[in-house]
Amino acid sequence: MSLKKELSEEEVHFLNRAFEIAVDAVLNNEVPVGCVFVFEGQEVAFGRNDVNRTKNPTYHAEMVALKMMKQWCMDNGRDLEEIMRRTTLYVTLEPCIMCASALYHLRLKKILYGAANERFGGLVSVGTREKYGAKHFIEIMPNLSVDRAVKLLKEFYEKQNPFCPEEKRKVKKPKKSGNNNDNSDDAVALNV
Repeated sequence: MSLKKELSEEEVHFLNRAFEIAVDAVLNNEVPVGCVFVFEGQEVAFGRNDVNRTKNPTYHAEMVALKMMKQWCMDNGRDLEEIMRRTTLYVTLEPCIMCASALYHLRLKKILYGAANERFGGLVSVGTREKYGAKHFIEIMPNLSVDRAVKLLKEFYEKQNPFCPEEKRKVKKPKKSGNNNDNSDDAVALNV
């Protein structure tokens, strides 16, 4: 794995674990985002996108893992908010605005992510702590494995999301011959 910043062996391990979970998402026709919550060096919860299977648009990797984290806290007689203040999230893609807002309000300690989510990113790309009215700061280590995250996203979107509404699906234009400036491989949305 190519990392932009120097990470500890433990950080590399858990970021790799998040990517393993993201691969499972692709294999299950889900957007390839995987994450792991780590408390005191131990993985206590994990998640991958589960939106398509559940037909629930809020079942992002982080929300799935938060549900597991809450259960772990209940099973171990721990307070979720107290544990989150000492927990690190490893995730393949910058959390969206919904997930980032929840993480800020739960006072998560630290987030390491593979690549920015330029369209929906809730940590630095689009949303910010100030926009959520959060006073808490999360230590953020961004863009640690961009190529790897983008490769998984391309793999998923090249095969088409089978759960995407027909009118939103993208198709490739037929190639034109003889034009070097031809952009016919660009995907376009069809409004049928």
